[in-house]
Amino acid sequence: MSKRLRVLQIEDSESDAALIVRLLEKDGYDVHAERVVTAEQMRGALEGQSWEVIVADYRLPKFDAPSALSILQQTGKDIPFIVVSGAIGEETAVSIMKSGAHDYLLKDRLERLAPAVAREIREARSRQRQRQAEEERNAAYSELAAINANAPVMLLVVNAEFRVEKVNKLASQVTGRPAHEPMGETPGELIGCVTALRNPGGCGAGPGCKECAVRKAVSDTLGNDISHHSIETWKQLLVGDVPQDRCLLFSTTPLVLGHNRKVLICAQDITPLKQTEQDLRMTVDRLELALNERAVLFQEIHHRVKNNLQIIASLLSMQARLVKHRETVDKLKDTEHRVKSMALIHEQLYNQKDIGSVDFADYIQRLAPRLLSSYERADPVSLRLDLEPTKLTLDRSIPCGLILNELITNALKYAYPKGKGEIVVSLSSDAGDVKMTVSDSGAGLPVDFDWRKSKSLGMTIVQALTKQLNGKLEVGPPPGAVFTLRIPSDARRSTPDRYFSSVAQRTPQQGPPVPAGL
Repeated sequence: MSKRLRVLQIEDSESDAALIVRLLEKDGYDVHAERVVTAEQMRGALEGQSWEVIVADYRLPKFDAPSALSILQQTGKDIPFIVVSGAIGEETAVSIMKSGAHDYLLKDRLERLAPAVAREIREARSRQRQRQAEEERNAAYSELAAINANAPVMLLVVNAEFRVEKVNKLASQVTGRPAHEPMGETPGELIGCVTALRNPGGCGAGPGCKECAVRKAVSDTLGNDISHHSIETWKQLLVGDVPQDRCLLFSTTPLVLGHNRKVLICAQDITPLKQTEQDLRMTVDRLELALNERAVLFQEIHHRVKNNLQIIASLLSMQARLVKHRETVDKLKDTEHRVKSMALIHEQLYNQKDIGSVDFADYIQRLAPRLLSSYERADPVSLRLDLEPTKLTLDRSIPCGLILNELITNALKYAYPKGKGEIVVSLSSDAGDVKMTVSDSGAGLPVDFDWRKSKSLGMTIVQALTKQLNGKLEVGPPPGAVFTLRIPSDARRSTPDRYFSSVAQRTPQQGPPVPAGL
């Protein structure tokens, strides 16, 4: 397969130019050549295209090889420049070679042209690779120099004799020694370690140096090529001629340059960070103490509120025992149950560590059985609970507890007037939305009953509390009575246009008049 070769010819003779092309093609090149005869034409050719080699006649009527070589050098391009001439003196040939030409050939010895072209192209590519390598090396040196100058840590290079050879800009600023000045000091002496400075033998000679973390790490890195990272150590350093306790965070890394073993020490003064950490720890301790005191205070408040509510419930119970009128007794008992439902919330908060929310499932498990046991019936009503763990805040749990109290109380009073039955309470939550349902399979609601227009105290309380929760109360579907309370999550709470909706009316039934409790 032929090798593509782009040749720029500086030649006034068409026959000589064609001969050169034929010789190169004979050697296996696929030659693409362009011939120029003036300086302007050469500049245009160099600007418009790339060339692997330039073959120039020494002397043209209006142009010559030295001028062409000068134009090439002005462009900064490294293109092999071979001079081909009929006859020039040895002194002229030497002169053009010294000026930068890569080879010189006589026209009657052109058998050397193809090997010369191949050789010069190889050398040009070698020079290109060398220049690229040098550019990459210089770029790497520049990056390392920038890192060395701007690294936010002190960098020290320590040799096998435990002497500092180089430091970076930050280390120079800290130690007060110019970075270019030969060091020869130990690390402890350079950074102003009081222990090192107070011992005639320098760093490592004092009684306190044996356990020095810096010396141990550097020695281990020098002897065993082991790196050490993020070691904290407190040292007493001279800062402006004043000894100060400073915390250093340092690392060591081996540097092996031929047979020379060295260590790179990266060190940072983190004393301000440690002081900030200590201040933050003290602040956190104070906040934890304040929170614990606050929790104790809130628990005490819940305890007192619970006791006061229980006293009120007891007074209502005592009053009910003194009243002869049955309807009044029932109303006093209903009020007593409402007070106890609120007291139970505060009792639960008092007995738990988390005072910010109430486990409402646990609350229902405690409240519902108490309500059933408080009503004396010839035929007992059973209770079935289907509860998912649900957390409610205090401002949501008390209204929910009162609503639950009213719904269970109404079911106990009116769902099963002539026999046994079952009351089902379910609780679930989804992404903060809460759904609570109280249902029975009893007598149901009368035909002419409109729960939204009910004037009874129980339903008035339920509706008011549902509005307070920004919730929805749904009634239905049959059989029996089904009340479903839906409460939106705190993130979706807003003031809706309607607070209550009816999923379905009860199936029309003939029954007793609307009970007074509803």
